[in-house]
Amino acid sequence: MVEATAGMEAGALSRRERGVARNRFGPLVNTRSGVYKLRKGFVVRSVAVLVATLTLTSCAGHMRSPNTSPTGHVPRVEEESGTVSRVIDGDTIQVALLDRRETVRLIGVDTPESVHPRKPVERFALEASAFVRQRASGKRVRMTGEPGTPNRDRYGRLLRYVYLDDGVLLNSEIIALGYGFAYTKYPFGRMEEFRALERQAREQRKGLWVDSDQQP
Repeated sequence: MVEATAGMEAGALSRRERGVARNRFGPLVNTRSGVYKLRKGFVVRSVAVLVATLTLTSCAGHMRSPNTSPTGHVPRVEEESGTVSRVIDGDTIQVALLDRRETVRLIGVDTPESVHPRKPVERFALEASAFVRQRASGKRVRMTGEPGTPNRDRYGRLLRYVYLDDGVLLNSEIIALGYGFAYTKYPFGRMEEFRALERQAREQRKGLWVDSDQQP
């Protein structure tokens, strides 16, 4: 009798173990073999909760802003087209896209300040702004980003290469004609090209380089 009782206890969970299992896994059912199994309904409900959780997580991922990524970088930026609605200064414009309006900072170019809140209007700033206004204001442009770099700067402006409707890259044209400098504080794919354009403009004394001692 003692051996039979011991055998029954060995083949089944103890009362304490059943309590732990119930707390961890939900209701249990005792089978003839003495093994406790999860109730079928509980398993179905558990699977349903898991599926719902995964679905919500997936939706949250799709709701992430298209301008951001988990690392803050964008490996590839799709092209966008829009109309230049305003020229803020020589290196910053506003573009009306299909569903929104964006302030766009031109990648790799820096022009003299004309609207800085703590700086006076700098030499050749008005000329640079006037040139960009004449070339781009009210016109259609095509924009691309720099793969693998931040999509926006610290002010929230889109960082873009801007192509005019005649196919000319506005960023490089500003430098080539002497309206701005190659902005090399942060690396970008066309850095050496833009540096070469700046050297050429300086040698030819174009725009702000008309005085050979002018420094960026």
